[in-house]
This record gives sequence, C-alpha cells and structure tokens, in this order.
Amino acid sequence: MNLTASLLLFALLQAAVVTQPPAPATNPEIWVSAWKQVPDGLRFVTPMLWVDGDYRPSADNPSIDPEPIARASRALPPGRRVLLWYRYFRSFWGDPADQIEVPGRKVDTPWGEVAVPKAMAEWQRFLQLFKYCGGKVDYLVGDCEEWGRFACWGLDAAQLSALRGDPRFAKPMYGSPSLSALTEGIPLDEVLQPQRSGAYLRWNLAVGRFTGALMNHAIWGPAKEAFPSLQGSNYDGKRMVDRPAPDPNGHQQPSDNIFGTAPSPVAYGAVQQANTAWFIDPADPTRLAHEGTKRLGRGPWQSLLIDVQLGRACRRGSMDRPMHPWIAPRHYAGDKPGFVGYPEDPRCYREMLRHYSLLGASVFLWWNTTALPGPDGTTVPITDRDALAAEMDAIMTEINARTGGVVRSTIGSEPISFEATVIVTGAVRADGKRIWRVSARPDIRALRNAASGEIVTLAGGEIGFWVERDDATPPSFVPATPPPPGDQPR
Repeated sequence: MNLTASLLLFALLQAAVVTQPPAPATNPEIWVSAWKQVPDGLRFVTPMLWVDGDYRPSADNPSIDPEPIARASRALPPGRRVLLWYRYFRSFWGDPADQIEVPGRKVDTPWGEVAVPKAMAEWQRFLQLFKYCGGKVDYLVGDCEEWGRFACWGLDAAQLSALRGDPRFAKPMYGSPSLSALTEGIPLDEVLQPQRSGAYLRWNLAVGRFTGALMNHAIWGPAKEAFPSLQGSNYDGKRMVDRPAPDPNGHQQPSDNIFGTAPSPVAYGAVQQANTAWFIDPADPTRLAHEGTKRLGRGPWQSLLIDVQLGRACRRGSMDRPMHPWIAPRHYAGDKPGFVGYPEDPRCYREMLRHYSLLGASVFLWWNTTALPGPDGTTVPITDRDALAAEMDAIMTEINARTGGVVRSTIGSEPISFEATVIVTGAVRADGKRIWRVSARPDIRALRNAASGEIVTLAGGEIGFWVERDDATPPSFVPATPPPPGDQPR
C-alpha cells in the first residue's frame, strides 16, 4: 500500500471514529447508603463513612485522622462513596461564647458567630488532608437535627424576647437575609401560641431557612469547593411549601431548608399526635384539621399514607432534584412503640420504598442502627441486621429492574386522600417508558380497573403491583367490592 492510500485509509478510519454516536450513558441505579456496616457482596447496599467525633468549638477536641477514612473511601465503588459529617452535628448552636443572658440563665442563639468560624476552619483542614490522602467522595450527608432547636417547640417567651432584642436579629448572615427580614409580617407574640394562629408555622419556616443557610455556608460550601461534583443532603432538609404534608404530630409545617443538592425527607412512617390531636379534614381529606369526625388512625397503611404524602409534597417542591430519603429498619415501631405501623405489616414498608423510587429517590439513607426503642424506656437489640441488609438489597434489585434506575420525572405528585384505599404513583423512566406502582390497603385483595372493568387479584400475598406502558395515561384502580372500614384509629 502506497503512502497516499495509507493516508486515505487512516482518514476514513478517523472519520468513522468521529462520526459514530457516543455510547449511551448508563442511567444511575437507585441504591442504599447504610448508617452502619453491612455484609460484603451486596450490590445495592453500601455503608457510609463517618467523620466521627463531637467537635465543640470552646472545648479541647481530639484531632481526627483523615488517612483511614480516605483509604476506606478508595475501596468503595465509584458513585457510592458517602461521607457522613457526624463530627459537626452539635458544633454550631449551644457554644457558651454564643449564648445570651435572660433573667436567671443563659440561652442559645441561632447565629453561631463564634462557633461557626472555628468549626468551619477545622472542617476545611480535614477536607484538605482527606483530599491530599487520596480521599474520594460522591455524597456528603448529614443526620444533623440541631437546626430545629430554634423552632417554636424549643423556645420559651424569655428566649424569644431575647432573640428579638439582639442586634444580630437584624443582621444578614451566611448568604441569608436576617431573621428580622425573614420574619417580617409575622406576629411574633403569637409564635408560642399554636392554637391561636399559624404564626408558629411561619416562624419555624423562617428559622429553618436561616439555620439551613448556616449549615450550607459552614459545611457544604467548603466541601463543594474541594469536590465540585459532590451531591449532598441533610436529615429532614426539604423544600415543602406547596400544600405541605403533616409532620408526625399533625402540623402541616412548610419547610425550605435543603442542605446541599437534594431534599431528604424522613420516611419513618410515624403517626404521633396526628392521630390524637387532629382529624381528617371533612372538606379536604388530603389535609388534617382540628375539627372533624374521623381520625387518621395508626397502623401499617396509615404509616404508608403519611410517608407517601410527605414524599409527594417534597417532590412538588423540588421537581428537578433527586431525593435522598431517610428510612428506618422495618422493625422500627417509633420512639414509643406503636407510633409506626410498619412492623405490623412489612409489605407496607416495601411499598413505601417503591413509591419513593418513583418520586425521584436516587439513594436511600438507611438508619440501620443496632438497637431500637423498646417498652418502658428500654432498648431492644436488632439481631437480624445482616438479613435485613440482604432483604434491602433484594428489594432494590426488584425496583431497579422495573424503573431502569433513577427515574427521569414523576407522574402524579398531587396530595393523596388520608381516606385512600388505593395509592398510585407513576414516573417516566430514562428510556421514556411510563411505570406506575399500584398499592392497595392490606385488607383489599382485588381491584377493578376503572377504565376497562378488568378485575386484578392481588396474588402471592402482595398488596401492590407494577403497571408499565408507553402512553402517559395514568392507570385508575378501585376496590373490586366496597371495602370494609379498614383499620380503625387507636
């Protein structure tokens, strides 16, 4: 072959390479990041890496060695390296240097002027050394609940008055407007009187925005600078302002405190005072009200209802963001046993996982603790943790086989009725096909397709099934026969 022919062949080969379409990107799978260790060999369940300790800005804190954490991070699969910033959960609020005087005592403040720079400096040093040691991280997650300590439930009149009188109340900080600006128009004298007005909901929303901004400034900002492709979230951080779902105590509390990139609702299935202090709203059964005739009740189906209601509200507030829900072990019956119904029927727990996957979950943050609350203040060890991890891996295998990984978008994020006997949630998969999950109250064994009249019997003891189709028409199912009253409130 002469030189001219060789050059022509080379040019043709290069053109073929250039003009070939790129290989399709692999759609990310839905998986589980576990709080504690899990057995090796699970495809969809991987443990978190802890930045351990309890950093207190005014204390003499033991140092932390980033090298073992960096080494462990390199051993985890790419895309599933989760760093839990546990060390700083109690660093920002409560430091003596940031407290103010009220008659007879000192109280905490939300501003963290002394605490934040100290904690942030140590965190930045850790990140620098972690990266220098070859550390890899894909997700930064928090289980920090301290941001809520300035909600109305943790304040008294003296502390609220002192906060309002502090000059920092009018000071913008951490990229956030001042608390004065955030609470403008709220009758602050009514914040501690939830029976009187909705001022307490507006205060809690405002203070959550401020403390969320503080955490994003102190923890998320430095981490994102060090690892630009990082994703992240914090326990109960969410944007939920359009028809907010009730919390376990029934308060329909709006929220706007996302940390990092993703909402992180707590899908534990808890029904606490929502069962005793509220009724299903007779005028709008997607809401709770102080007056009515029918309670929400407690039980496995009610736990599923309140969790799906929460997931839908979070999806409405963040349609373009993946979700990182916190989930508990299926044995978890609540901080006081009986508040969560999932242990009575784990099928409802598994349905919750399926619905959240269609609501945009990309990773579940699993609190696979070693012990759970028992009766009379006791704790009960979990003795089948490895089996629970294997179960979780199996359900994620099923979910990914159906959804094709993280869904592209959700179909149906409207509120559901608390009287519902059937729940239908849908999504568009990465391949453009539509998929729905249909779940029925456990006592209902057959459903009728409202469009075709076809009867679908729930076989094999399951309480739900998948529906896949190319068109966007949502399936509609009702009980095949009028359902019995179902679980009564208790």
